Amino acid sequence: MPKPPTEEQIKREEEKNDRTVAGENPPMISLWTIPAEHGAEPVKIAGGDCSVMDFSWAPDGSSIAFSHQKTAEFKDFGTQDISVVRLSDGSIRPLTTAIASKTNPVFSPDGKYVAFTACTVGKSIFFNNSAYITELNGENTIRLAPTYDNNPILFGWSADQSFLWFMECQDEQVIIGMLPVDGSEPEYFGPPDGVLWSSQLDHNAQMIGFSWENATSPDEGYITTADSFSPVQVTEVNDDIRSLPVAETEIISWESSDGLNIEGVLTYPFNYINGQKCPLIVFVHGGPAGTSYDNYYTNELPIPVASSEGYAVLRSNIRGSSGRGIDFREANVEDWGGMDYEDMMSGVDYLVEEGIADPNRLGIMGHSYGGYMTDWTVTQTDRFKAAVSYAGLSDLISFTLTTDAEQLIPDYLNTNVWGDYECIKSHSAIGSVKNVTTPVLFIHGEADTRIPPSQAQEMYTALALQGVPTRMVTYPREGHVISEPKHRMDYWQESLDWFDKYL
Repeated sequence: MPKPPTEEQIKREEEKNDRTVAGENPPMISLWTIPAEHGAEPVKIAGGDCSVMDFSWAPDGSSIAFSHQKTAEFKDFGTQDISVVRLSDGSIRPLTTAIASKTNPVFSPDGKYVAFTACTVGKSIFFNNSAYITELNGENTIRLAPTYDNNPILFGWSADQSFLWFMECQDEQVIIGMLPVDGSEPEYFGPPDGVLWSSQLDHNAQMIGFSWENATSPDEGYITTADSFSPVQVTEVNDDIRSLPVAETEIISWESSDGLNIEGVLTYPFNYINGQKCPLIVFVHGGPAGTSYDNYYTNELPIPVASSEGYAVLRSNIRGSSGRGIDFREANVEDWGGMDYEDMMSGVDYLVEEGIADPNRLGIMGHSYGGYMTDWTVTQTDRFKAAVSYAGLSDLISFTLTTDAEQLIPDYLNTNVWGDYECIKSHSAIGSVKNVTTPVLFIHGEADTRIPPSQAQEMYTALALQGVPTRMVTYPREGHVISEPKHRMDYWQESLDWFDKYL
């Protein structure tokens, strides 16, 4: 729960005598309980001097383990720690001081242990996390075996406390796994395909609830026994679209220019005829440590709609993506716009060679880092006839000095603006903007603090002054992800109209 404004802050705002001072009063999230009695006021449990991230109740209800960082700001992402608050007197103590950058606490069924994840090697932004268990007093901390992607999300213990339940990205899937507490290798539980979200274990550790989708089935809620993966659908929130026809989707792979195997998710046009060349939209995910999944729905592009209008869509998982372990996730360090670009273009070449993509009707779209890749790509090649840059970053120098994620570029390029200005400039699309001939649509939230709209404005203005076809659409109140339904429908339509016009 965010920190509420003070009476003084409310008064100043009403009198239009308010102001903001950079670095002062950072956002904080506190931990509260809400009494079950009707009308009872919430009770603040922790927070104020730190920002709470997630928490786990002790089975007997006597205490709560919670992770926290200095503030809710992105720059404090690597300062996570875990503390335990005793509800009887409000006393708070650290769980353990043995390991830095800890999060995701989960109490054991007997209340004697707490499992958690921690990043002990490298920078937190690369999510090189391992699972640990420790006694409630913080002693005898044990590191468990590494998982497939080195980034498990814990959500419970088995009833006999022999293993931890976790979720993790695995290639183009999100799966449930079982991580033994004796240090042996993790085991796979399910599902066989698609993407599983928001797993929850019941109080007795006998049932698991989750949402799941794949490329042909929209998201719904399911339950399964903890003994074996046997899902039963329990919701029908997307039943109205389940009966609609969907296009074929498959996971494909190709070799990049250096021989590295790259994977992606290819959705064909609806009623695709084998051997038919079709317009291709290449979509690049954000992160960079994001993933393009084998799923039905994406926030950034309505893929079923695009396929129904005759487009093939390639969602490529270029190096730097999650799902293939920490080495792959760190493979674009000091190389933004380098081999990640080669990975993507090799995928385009593969689909052209296979006779699927029409080389004269190529489009590209991306969000966040994917927007960076979109901006970068149109400065490197004229092969794409249309581009949509959604919340992209075009100038890594001005971005670093205006974003709330000021460590992102220094962490990835291993330098900063005052350390190696020319290095950062060389990875920026704005430095090569004179090369652009591709028509580009820019989509941005006006309240985006992660990637300020000035990043789109720079690129848009440069293209407009050069006479390159361009359009910039911004949305009030929207942050890094455009979420208001009417706004989302509008930018989807803007994007598809742009591709229709130029492809």
